Amino acid sequence: MHPHTAYVRRRGDSFSFRRRPPVNLALAHRGNNTRPHLTVALWTRDPREAARRAAKLNVIAEAGWAVGLSESDMLGLSKAVAHLGAQLPDLPPAQRVEAERRNDDEARKAIAGQPHRLDDPDFLDAFG
Repeated sequence: MHPHTAYVRRRGDSFSFRRRPPVNLALAHRGNNTRPHLTVALWTRDPREAARRAAKLNVIAEAGWAVGLSESDMLGLSKAVAHLGAQLPDLPPAQRVEAERRNDDEARKAIAGQPHRLDDPDFLDAFG
């Protein structure tokens, strides 16, 4: 793994995404800005795959924080996206890219408060 891979933490032989939310400027001057880390398992032992998954989660986290998702909603969304990405079956590269794009689209819908399929157990069957 590249030493400058952002937000990837290794513990033993598994990896996780760990990121502190951005500072809320409205609360920063009052000393009330507690910012617990968002920590999500990446479900892989491969450092390159961990870096790739962390980059995707970082984009989703930034979008969620930009619209003001709560910490619990952000954690739930990140875990759902990471878990779905790890459960994708072995697919040819083009199909895998398409499946990951569809997962990202569902995450964007969740961030926007629209109906999404991240919690639908039949969602992965479309890729198999």
